[in-house]
Amino acid sequence: VWDMATAWPFLRSLIIASDSKSSNRARIAWTPYAPSISRPSIPALVHLAEECRQLTRLRVDVADMSEEDLHVLETHVAVATARQTQLMHWIPAWGDHCLHLSLPDIDRLAQALHQLFPSLKGSGSGGEGWHRPGRPMKHWWTEEEQETAAYRFMEKFNEWSR
Repeated sequence: VWDMATAWPFLRSLIIASDSKSSNRARIAWTPYAPSISRPSIPALVHLAEECRQLTRLRVDVADMSEEDLHVLETHVAVATARQTQLMHWIPAWGDHCLHLSLPDIDRLAQALHQLFPSLKGSGSGGEGWHRPGRPMKHWWTEEEQETAAYRFMEKFNEWSR
């Protein structure tokens, strides 16, 4: 992920997704939660978004984040001088991955990322100005998925953007 920022400095949207809800699910011989599957860290994607100043949308299933990782991110935020204002949508987990993703303190994580990316918005659910191209919609998630840390993380951006 770190090299992608150098390779694609004008990247505008990045979606790397696996859909374990496909109709062929029963025939799939692997699980998307196997330890052998590597996922990028939130700090690595922060680096990508900071370097790719035109990035507006990020949907990548991320790795679990520890309290120590959050502390490192908060330290980075304290010394960061430039804000990336183009990033509007960040979906850290999709589908079944929501149910398995572990994130530390959601309030602190969302606050740190909102300081770096002040244009971030959570899911839309209706009302004036709620729909923007690429914005995740609340009805895309099941009730069970809406109870997860990944979804609550995304919703915190709506609170911080008021």
